Amino acid sequence: MTLKLKSIILLLIAIGTDTYAQKLTSEEKFIFNEVAFTRKQAGDYELIHKWVAPIKYKVYGNADNYILKEIDSTFSQVKRLTNLDISKTTNDDEVNYIIVVGKKEVDQARLSKGFQKYLNGYGATLFRSNNKSEITKAETLLLDDNYTDKAAVKSSVIKNIVKSLGFFQKTKILTTSVFYEKNNRITKIDAFDSHIISKLYSPLIKPGMDKDQVAEINP
Repeated sequence: MTLKLKSIILLLIAIGTDTYAQKLTSEEKFIFNEVAFTRKQAGDYELIHKWVAPIKYKVYGNADNYILKEIDSTFSQVKRLTNLDISKTTNDDEVNYIIVVGKKEVDQARLSKGFQKYLNGYGATLFRSNNKSEITKAETLLLDDNYTDKAAVKSSVIKNIVKSLGFFQKTKILTTSVFYEKNNRITKIDAFDSHIISKLYSPLIKPGMDKDQVAEINP
């Protein structure tokens, strides 16, 4: 196979993959429009916020092995769905996604000032973005001792990581979705939710786009 032919094939594969990511059902489009547009503060337009830079994540606290495995497994799936450069780091200076597990003050001190006001009884996930609506940092606090069992903790891990990708709104409608507003004890990111995540990370959808701009690309 010549280099030129190989390049053409790779280009066609890329185009096909992007097209697949865009072809959502009417139900998927409805949920996408519910969850993928974020108003950073009151008075702002609802816009697409997404990662562009590589994600370097690190877990702080005394997390049980099953939690660590769920975190790594979820990031691995997200990496496949988004084509983002995602890796675990041990370097505190390069980490841009902090995950704190537990209630120890020394670990929670790594979270941004003011994080506490956003907490509920189980934790929270917050993000920072630049003036281009590119997410530059995310933080998750998981209060694992406050959950009833391991299944609920694992579900929360998945939902918080997906939230950090730019899905900061929730749906009240689809009870089986990772985007559902309550802890619904999901065990994986299913095909329905995978399509929505992949759509957000299509190269055609840029940070800072509003609903009308996205609709022009995906009528």
